[in-house]
Amino acid sequence: MKSKTCFKLFVFVSIFIFKNSYAQLTIKGSIHDSNHDKIYLFEPVCGFFNDKLATPISLVTLNEKNYFEKKIPLENPIMICLKIGLRPIYFFAKPQQTIELKIDLDKFSQQSPNDGIVFLGENSAGNIYFNEFNYMPGKKLGDFENFADDSLKFHANFDFSAIDFGIKKVISHFDELLTNKEITNDFYNGVVPGIRAILVSRETRYLLVNQRQFSFQKAVSIAKLIYEKYPVDTNVIKRSAFGSSIALYYYLTKAAHTSTSHRIPDSSITINGKRLIINGNFVCWLFSPKSVQEILWPISIINMKELFPDDYGKADVAVYLALHPNSPVRGYLKALVDEDNRLAIVNIDSAAYNFISDTSVHTFGGLMKSYFADKNVLVDFWASWCIPCKQEFKYSAAIDSFCAKYKIEKLFISFDFPETKKTMVKDVYLFGLRGYHIMINKALVKDIQQIFYDGQAPSIPRYILVNKSGKVMNVDAARPSGGNELLDQMKNAFLLKE
Repeated sequence: MKSKTCFKLFVFVSIFIFKNSYAQLTIKGSIHDSNHDKIYLFEPVCGFFNDKLATPISLVTLNEKNYFEKKIPLENPIMICLKIGLRPIYFFAKPQQTIELKIDLDKFSQQSPNDGIVFLGENSAGNIYFNEFNYMPGKKLGDFENFADDSLKFHANFDFSAIDFGIKKVISHFDELLTNKEITNDFYNGVVPGIRAILVSRETRYLLVNQRQFSFQKAVSIAKLIYEKYPVDTNVIKRSAFGSSIALYYYLTKAAHTSTSHRIPDSSITINGKRLIINGNFVCWLFSPKSVQEILWPISIINMKELFPDDYGKADVAVYLALHPNSPVRGYLKALVDEDNRLAIVNIDSAAYNFISDTSVHTFGGLMKSYFADKNVLVDFWASWCIPCKQEFKYSAAIDSFCAKYKIEKLFISFDFPETKKTMVKDVYLFGLRGYHIMINKALVKDIQQIFYDGQAPSIPRYILVNKSGKVMNVDAARPSGGNELLDQMKNAFLLKE
C-alpha cells in the first residue's frame, strides 16, 4: 500500500515538474542603458498581455556585464513587454521558448527606433519590425484612418474594399516576412490578427467619436456592420499588444445604444442596496465577458488616471471592486487610490509657472518677439484633451534638466477651448509643466496654421525650436519620447557647447 502511495506521489510530482518546466519562457541577453533606468519584464496576467501591472518580481537585475536571464510562466503564445525606463520593447513568445536579445539604448533614435535593438534566433526579423510598427502606433493607425476616410465610399454604400485594401497595405511587410520564411506561421497568426483588429477598431472609433457627416446612431449602425465583417476574437484581445484598445472600441460600440452622442453617459448599479455610479468611460466594460471585464476594466482605470490624474481614482476603483471583490488585480489598484488628491499635497513652486494672458498676441512671431527676445525656446503644442500630448509628459525630466542647464525657455501653447481652460491650468500643475503658458486665440491659431501646417488643421503634439534671433530652426522636432534625439536637435539648433 505504501509503495502505491509513493508511486502516486512520484507521478504527481513528475507531472507538476513537467508542466511547470514546459509552461515557461526564458528571456536572456544584455542591456546597455547609460541612464540606468529600472527594467521590468511584464508577465501576462490571467492570460492577458500586460504592460502596466508590475510587481517586485517583474524587476530585471543586470550583472556586472549588463547581462540578465529571467524565466516567467507562460501557458499560451502571446506578446510580451520588456520596459526599460519608459521605453517598451515587444516580442512574440511561446511556451518553452528562449528569447535572446541585445539592447543598447544609447543608440536609439526617434527616426530609427530599432537602432540598438537586436533579437537573436527565431522570428527576430518579425520582432524587430513589430517594434518599429509599434513605436508610434498613433501615427501609423492615424494614417490608416485618413486613408480609409479619403478613399472610402463605405459610409454611403457599405463598400468594404477600402478597408480591406488599407489593412493589406499595413500588414504587407509581415506577409513578405512570412513568404521569405523570416517569421513562423505561429508568429504571423499571433501578431497580425491583433494589427488587423486594431485597424478595424480605430475605424469604428473614428466613426463614433469624430464622424459628423451623419447622426451618432447611424455611425453606431455602420460600426456594427464593420464588426460583422471583421469579428473580434477574444484570444486576440487577450494576447495582442493592442488588446485593451481593441476591446475598448469593440465594447464601446456595444454600449453605444445607451447614448445619443459619442459621449457615453454615466450609468449606475446597485450592489447590496448601495447605488454606485459608473463613469461613462467605463460603461463599455459592462458589455464585455467577465474574464475580459475583470482584467481590462482596471487597466482602463489606470490608463485614465495617468492621463487625467485629477479626474479618476478612488470612486472608479470602488465600483470595480464592488463588482469584482476577488479580482486578481485588486492589489495593483491600491497605489492608484493612494494618489487621489495628490495636487493638494504637492508643493507647487508657482514662480516656475508663467501664464501669458496677453490678448493682443495674434501672431507666433509677435509672441516670440514680445516675450522671448534673445532667448532659445522649445515650443510645445498641446491640449488638455490630447492623449498623445499627455503621454509625452512622462518623458519631461531629461528635457527639463537639459533646458535648465542651457537656459532654454519652454513655451507651452495650448490648443484648449475656453470651456476647458480650467482643466488646462490644472493639468499644467499636475504634470509639472514648468515654463510659459498661453492659450490660442482665433488669430494666433490661424497664424500657426499658416506657418507650421500649410494652412491645414493643426495636429498635436508638435515641438518647435526657435533660436535667440527669433528664427524657427526646426518646425517639427523630435518628441521627448525619442530618447536623446530632441536633446541633440536642440544642441545643433542653438549651437550649444558642452
